[in-house]
Amino acid sequence: MKASEISRDITYLIEKVIPSEIDVNLLEIGVVEGKTIKLIRRAPFSGAFAFQIGENFICMRTAEAELIQVISEN
Repeated sequence: MKASEISRDITYLIEKVIPSEIDVNLLEIGVVEGKTIKLIRRAPFSGAFAFQIGENFICMRTAEAELIQVISEN
């Protein structure tokens, strides 16, 4: 499942980041395998996402969220 598809207020684990032009940038802001990710808020009309990744709060576009593969924490 992609981070762009997760439900709000449910905790997931980052399984992998799909290789792309910005995967290094995602790594620099803390998007790494094994960290927890939770959707906090989504903007209307296919807008940006606000995630909590570990202890950090990060906003990203849909295209960026689709690069993050997640699995349920349970």
